[in-house]
Amino acid sequence: MSLVALAARRGAALARSRCPVPALPLRGQRLASTANRDNDQHVHDENDRALVYAIDKDYLAWATATVGMPASRLSALQRNPDIRAALDAVSPKEDEQSKVLEASMYGPVTRILNEVSLEFAKDREARGVGDSSAIVCMSTGNHQALGAYLNDIIKLDYSSRTVPFNVLKDLVERARETDKLPKVPTPKGPQQHQPSMPSLSMPSLSSIVGPGEQKRLRQISYKQAKSYMEAVKRYRVDLHTVHGFQVSKDQIVLASLNACGTWISPTFPVSDIRPWVAHMGLLYHAHDTRMPELQYRSEQLQFPRWDMSFGERRRAMVPFWASRPPGRSTWAGFVLPQTPHSGDEAAMDHSFRNEAVQRFRKVSLQDVRSCSHEADLLQRLHTPKYLAGVVRPTFAYRDGDHKAITARGSTVERVMHVLELGSIGKPLSQARSPRHLLYIMYDLIKVLRALSEKNVLHRDVSWYNTLIDPIHTVDDGRGVERHGCISQVMFATGLDVTDRPFVRKAGSAGAAGFESCALLADFDLSVDETTSDDTLRRERTGTPMFIAVERLNPEDCTFNVLLSRRRLLANLSEVENSDKGRKAFNAAFPAGDGGFMDSFKGMIDEECERRDRDETEPINRNGKHEPRHDVESAWWVFLWAFARALPRGLAPTAGTDAEWREFNGFCKVMLFHSAQSDDWAAARARFLFFANIKWLFHPRLVGFEKLFKALASYLSIPWHLYSDMPHDHAHTACERLILAALVSDNDALDVELDTEQPRVTTALDDRASLIGMSSHRRTDPGNRPPDFIAASVAQAAPNVDRTLSAENIDTLEEATYNEADSAAELAPDYVPPLVADEDVRPNVDGPSPVAGRQTRRKKQPTDDDVYRHDRDLDSWTARILRVVVWKDKALWFGSGRRTR
Repeated sequence: MSLVALAARRGAALARSRCPVPALPLRGQRLASTANRDNDQHVHDENDRALVYAIDKDYLAWATATVGMPASRLSALQRNPDIRAALDAVSPKEDEQSKVLEASMYGPVTRILNEVSLEFAKDREARGVGDSSAIVCMSTGNHQALGAYLNDIIKLDYSSRTVPFNVLKDLVERARETDKLPKVPTPKGPQQHQPSMPSLSMPSLSSIVGPGEQKRLRQISYKQAKSYMEAVKRYRVDLHTVHGFQVSKDQIVLASLNACGTWISPTFPVSDIRPWVAHMGLLYHAHDTRMPELQYRSEQLQFPRWDMSFGERRRAMVPFWASRPPGRSTWAGFVLPQTPHSGDEAAMDHSFRNEAVQRFRKVSLQDVRSCSHEADLLQRLHTPKYLAGVVRPTFAYRDGDHKAITARGSTVERVMHVLELGSIGKPLSQARSPRHLLYIMYDLIKVLRALSEKNVLHRDVSWYNTLIDPIHTVDDGRGVERHGCISQVMFATGLDVTDRPFVRKAGSAGAAGFESCALLADFDLSVDETTSDDTLRRERTGTPMFIAVERLNPEDCTFNVLLSRRRLLANLSEVENSDKGRKAFNAAFPAGDGGFMDSFKGMIDEECERRDRDETEPINRNGKHEPRHDVESAWWVFLWAFARALPRGLAPTAGTDAEWREFNGFCKVMLFHSAQSDDWAAARARFLFFANIKWLFHPRLVGFEKLFKALASYLSIPWHLYSDMPHDHAHTACERLILAALVSDNDALDVELDTEQPRVTTALDDRASLIGMSSHRRTDPGNRPPDFIAASVAQAAPNVDRTLSAENIDTLEEATYNEADSAAELAPDYVPPLVADEDVRPNVDGPSPVAGRQTRRKKQPTDDDVYRHDRDLDSWTARILRVVVWKDKALWFGSGRRTR
């Protein structure tokens, strides 16, 4: 094929795959249309799309059956004069409805709920059911409900919590007395007296049983109500289901949310006693059926603490992250070394602040249809020896009897899993230098190769599943199966690596004792290739930000950059061109690489012949997940790491205007594309298939562009056409290229990186509140018809012209996004071709505001909870590790600007 024909083909492919997008503002500028945008309201809009609900016409019947409310009992409540008076108060007259203020409804709504709650509490006490506590509904007004481990502050219109019976009784009696007072006329209508409240402190989100929302006018939108229910579910991991309500003028709607979906009731008039009774009964039911193994220690004021006892001794856990429901509702935290005892607040606080963490634990609700479970898979990987670079389990618990959760109208069931790990690592943002990052990248590829040799596919390689500087606190004498980590290779090459702070040794003499610099975690989506059927391997899994392009949308694969393949031959053999490189290669491949270069040259010849014969692009529409896809995910992870990396002491906004626009366009694409936004996914694909990564790195780090271009050139080959290549060919290629970069004379390898902050980006200036916002289609309950799903995806897609002239292929530098998806997170999951039951993972599912008009995010932790490079880089306490995670999500997956 002639060069002219190749150039024409390349231009045509670019025209199909690259999309022109609006230019980003220059530094210091903001888009005029977004300068005054209500960011909080936008978060509500995104949550409204994320929490897709189903209207259950039989909601009331289901609730009544769940609560066990006989018809005779309901009739008795309807005849109760106090409840009738409360219903009259909450039901404005027809001529007064337009004058009713939102705040004027707080008193009547809390009155009716507390009257109903008192009757439930009396009945429970008489029958000896449940514990001695009662549920009180509070109108929070201007008070704030505090969240700790996700760093949130939100304001609910109503919040329900448990209190002693006498407190509820006192509240109700005061409200009755207040109701007897004459109403004071005002120009806006009769003033409703607010019932006086007992002396109750505002609850934290970890103490709330259920939220409520008040609207002055009739509304069909439930944005805030759903956001608040999601927040409560993330903080109340012990509740199987969270129940909420929304009062809009003269109507009330009930809603429920659990790990399987979201469903709401039809609208009812507020004068109908049944929805009030159903809601309060569901709150009592949620409280009675909560997980007794989890106990929130509200008296531990210094830090959020939960005590756990799953078939073993009690443990104190400091949570730092919870994924958004529906889905696995994964809840993660550090286990304190100190065992909790009664009256131990001071000892636990000392452990939190001063003792190194030794265990990590997560609780999740796994789909019972999963073919394998993380604990089982890890145990197999670590038999007969521990596999280096993989987290080590110490405790696992599964409750398949009474912890299954099923949403209304859904066939999905989830079972509670608890997994404790004796391996601790830190996020990639703690890497000290580019050399450190390349050490981690090399070792991660080695871990993925080792998994592939054991027929395991990880299927979710992402930023938060790639930890660094691992510490293993469990060793039962079984030994470690090592696979030639980079420290071992460099040591065998003759380089002294022992003085590098990120190099660890296990005490063994010589090269054999070096530890991997990478730690791979979260095997929830991993599968065994030998036992998985074709359907399972064709599932699209991963975090959208890092998932392989071919797995996310095969149509975006433009296998057309043949000219760079010839250059790639030289790149791949470069490591063998110097004495130091040959020593490194021989240490990395003591038995050789199986004739890799000869196989690759043969593939290039076949590719040239194929292109001469066939003009069509080879799209792999029904392909399976292969080991090379995990390698590509690693490429995306480290491309993000190098792009956001900031040399310590240099300006976070360095670079020319052209470089600045390209960098911000890349950040926008990475942060905001989703699994369903085809146009935006195509924009991300161009960074791989056209190696369009010029100007992505800080000017001090531009020397690493060559490595990432070579890696992109290799990974963008249509490998599905060359199945005769070894299954680990991508690992071999990456190891060769990384070794060449490490033995080069690039003085930027040892540039000190700033672990306190990344490079600043303007990508989020118009979405300041969207830190790690999840996909608008992340959590469909599974009962929406396909046409509805397709329509909503089409509606959410940006209005982008996908055509592009060949003349612009080298000048397109602006990239922006207008759609959100995490982080995430640490919470990513299963993406079926048509989203049904999801565990679809957001890019980052981290600490973000719950949302909305009444939501405000903390500006920053207190001085005691601020990360400092000089003090905290080598700390492993729960306090510092938690702050590191907060910092990581807020800055590396946010604008990068610190508020302090």
